Amino acid sequence: MSKYIAGVWNHKKKVIFLSGLTAWGASYAIDRQHIHEEMREMCLYAKTIGDQPVLPGDRIRKAVVILNYSDHKGKARKLYDNFAAPILNLAGIQQTVYSTNELSRLREYVEHMEDADAVIFAGGDSTLFECLQSFFKLDRPALVKTPVGILPLGNSNVTYDTFNMDRAKEGIKIAHAAMEIVRGKLFPADVMEIRVGDKEEKDFALTNLQWGPLKDVRQTVPKYWYFGPFSSWIAFAVASLRGTLRAKVTLPIQFVNVCEGCARCESVDVQESTTQTAENPRAWIEAVVPRRRMEVSAVQHQPERRFTHVNEDCGGIHESTLQAVDFQVLTQNAAPDQTTTTHGLVLSTIPQLGFQDFRDLSGTRIDADNVKGTNDRQRVRELRIKPTELDLDKYSTIDIDGHSVGVTGPIHSKLHSRKLLLFNHKQAA
Repeated sequence: MSKYIAGVWNHKKKVIFLSGLTAWGASYAIDRQHIHEEMREMCLYAKTIGDQPVLPGDRIRKAVVILNYSDHKGKARKLYDNFAAPILNLAGIQQTVYSTNELSRLREYVEHMEDADAVIFAGGDSTLFECLQSFFKLDRPALVKTPVGILPLGNSNVTYDTFNMDRAKEGIKIAHAAMEIVRGKLFPADVMEIRVGDKEEKDFALTNLQWGPLKDVRQTVPKYWYFGPFSSWIAFAVASLRGTLRAKVTLPIQFVNVCEGCARCESVDVQESTTQTAENPRAWIEAVVPRRRMEVSAVQHQPERRFTHVNEDCGGIHESTLQAVDFQVLTQNAAPDQTTTTHGLVLSTIPQLGFQDFRDLSGTRIDADNVKGTNDRQRVRELRIKPTELDLDKYSTIDIDGHSVGVTGPIHSKLHSRKLLLFNHKQAA
């Protein structure tokens, strides 16, 4: 025994290295086993849907997949083939995959894709942004109403995480996203229309628009990747020492308040319930049921309402000037409000920010939700921001759903309520 202890003591470095290597190997093997077991369960569920008999007159459900294989350092296609494709195949979903490594080609694929029962955007935030811009501008009304699925194959998947809050490991998160498509539960998501400067071209966002010093700090986080889980904390600490977060932007704004409903805008946020006769979809059902023709409603909307009173503030334009270190406009997809049924945009500002205001910087995203201190919020229907020329020189880009866009003038944002159908059983519930 003494010889063994002496041997370990004489080879301390080797023992420490081999112990660490063994612990890492054991942890890796356990993780792989957990992934294998969870994938097996999801594949078995998908197979029960795919095994349903195809009756005369039924058709195979089709999905168009727009995939950027350069995402995740070129691993996106491999991740899709390993974690998403098996589940979709077992569920009986026929896929047409358009793959490219150029963002400019993504819009072309969306513009020329054939009609399908579902459209799947596979990639990170930039891929999703490019695809959605082209999707909303399509001059094909039937295709724009097609349900959309998101597969988080990028290094940054802020939009997907906003809807799902999925903290699973990388591969399992992709499999969960594929299962959302298989389950077929639809969620009518709000869309924010954004115009920058005098450009006629519109941009669209599902979650948020962010501008200001805090946004610039968040973009520096990848530079400190070697600090691991503390990379966000280090980025904030460096910015604080440099005085970056003591600077404020001046925001002259014009806005239209949200109206809860009146005779002047009785059609706002009210959509007619439409019931149609359709085939019971093979892949878009949550429970396994026999195929039959049935009456279904894709999305349950509120019944039409009639108002007799008039809200004098409805449609009125208000002006104000704000000073803040962070400015965000969020849709209710990112900031749900359970106290009202009327949809609107959420104007969120942080007037002042100090080192003590952050309670959790262990993630890779720094935003208003991480701040303990003051976070002013206001619900609006439309918003126009007129940044000063000095602030435009300092902060020349805005962040739209995790994608940077140049700013050359005023920023106008407008809400389109329930414009996009997303596969998401958690939100639909």
